[in-house]
Amino acid sequence: MNRLGIGIMAVPERHSMVMNLISKLDLDKSVIAWDENHDGHIINWWRAADIALLGKPTHALIMEDDALPCLDFTETVKKIIDIYPDRTIGFFTRNKEILDKPAGTLIKINDVPTDIAVVYPVKELENIRIAYNLKIDSFDRKKRRWGYGADEMRKELDPGKVVWTTVPSLIQHGGAEKSSLNHHYPGNLSRNFIGENISGLSIDWNVKS
Repeated sequence: MNRLGIGIMAVPERHSMVMNLISKLDLDKSVIAWDENHDGHIINWWRAADIALLGKPTHALIMEDDALPCLDFTETVKKIIDIYPDRTIGFFTRNKEILDKPAGTLIKINDVPTDIAVVYPVKELENIRIAYNLKIDSFDRKKRRWGYGADEMRKELDPGKVVWTTVPSLIQHGGAEKSSLNHHYPGNLSRNFIGENISGLSIDWNVKS
């Protein structure tokens, strides 16, 4: 049986936002990786990954503090990884191609940001860590700070890695302020977010894609 671990990367300035997020997900503060010293996106992403890996799950869901989930998001993720246990799956995209795809399917999405909420099979996350540790000295300070996200890191470490995203998006890029990657609104909003008051379980995810 698949088991889901969750880690949320957050900065102290967004305390109220992340508290709202864990309330919606029915989680406690133990899932939060605080970047109290502003060490940067990648460093704190790995902290969130380590939290998600506690308890020896089969899958690790890593989220940003400004994620705005649909209803029953966690249960929906569990359902989806039971259907697609070997896939790395994002739950947010801005890509226009998603608009004409049928609900309940997954599409390959390697060219736009998805790292607001991504679930990894643990074996895939371990492979990324091995590659990162081998190249850690080549990651200069700029890359390890703001403006260089998990997607960029993943592409650099494993250029051929396939990442999928759900149709529709189950996460919106929440809030009116800039995100931890300095994206600006409304340009970084999902074009087909299901809605925060609609359950992800209302969609039939058994349509194989």
